[in-house]
Formats: sequence, C-alpha cells, structure tokens
Amino acid sequence: MERHREYNGTLLLIGTVVLFLGTGIYLVSRPGDSAYFLRYNPFDMPSPPVIPGTLGDIVRALPSFTHVFSFILLTAGLVRTGNRGHIVICAGWCIVDCLFETGQRYGTVIAAIIPDWFQGIPFLENTANFFRLGTFDPIDLAATIIGTAAAYVVIRMLTNKKDKELS
Repeated sequence: MERHREYNGTLLLIGTVVLFLGTGIYLVSRPGDSAYFLRYNPFDMPSPPVIPGTLGDIVRALPSFTHVFSFILLTAGLVRTGNRGHIVICAGWCIVDCLFETGQRYGTVIAAIIPDWFQGIPFLENTANFFRLGTFDPIDLAATIIGTAAAYVVIRMLTNKKDKELS
C-alpha cells in the first residue's frame, strides 16, 4: 500500500512540474490576451517574438503537449486504477483536448451554442471567446497525441517499476 502512494506521488510530482513548465512556456511565448489565465500575468511582458519555421511550430505546440501530458499524469496520480483505467484516462484527456482544438476550427458555430449563463461563472466565462478567437492548428493536434502517448509510456514505466518492487 505504501508503494502505491509513492507511485501516485511520483505521477503527481511529474504532472505538476510539467504543468508549471507549460505555464511558463505560455508566459514567455504567448501574448497576454491569448489565454484566459494570462490576463493575470504579473510580469506584463511584451508580445514575444515570432519564431519562424519548424522550431517555432514546436514551441507553439509545447503547451498542447504539456497540457495533455500533465493532466493525464495528475489524473492517474489521483485515481487508483490498473492498465485499462490508464488507457481510459489517456483516451479521455486526448479526446477532450482534441475536441477543444478542433472546436476552434468551427469557432463561430460553437460559440453561438454556448449558453449565456456561462458568462457568470469564472473560467467558463471565456469559453465562447476561446472558440471564437482561437486558432485551429493541426500541429497542436499532433502535439496532443504525442503528449498522450508520452504520458502513457511514463505511467507504464512507473507501473512496471512498482510491479517489480512488489515481486
């Protein structure tokens, strides 16, 4: 039982560190009005320079990678489950992130069906703008899928390590 807590703690630690790294990437690589939480950015940094080419594509896609990766690890760290459960967690977060990214392609249609009462709820109040002002990027979809696979590999590696320690 104690080893299971260490395993959960490891997933929670890795997930938290990667989430903070992703937040840091947002802070230095995105303009202040591009994400909901950036409006609270105390650093008031100017818009970042545009990085051209493949390197720029990778930097812009890192938040998509870190978001799905960290949320999978955080969820797996909080929920006691086996391999099938880990697959469900990975698939669930991948689907959610892919739907949100794809939703930006049809932003005006989706924004029109978001209920008005979202405006009075913190975090939900920006949902319509997320879809209306967001930009669909297939590279973000690829980063989400890669982040999901990477998270699953980390979970399996830690699970295999735990199983060997228990034998």
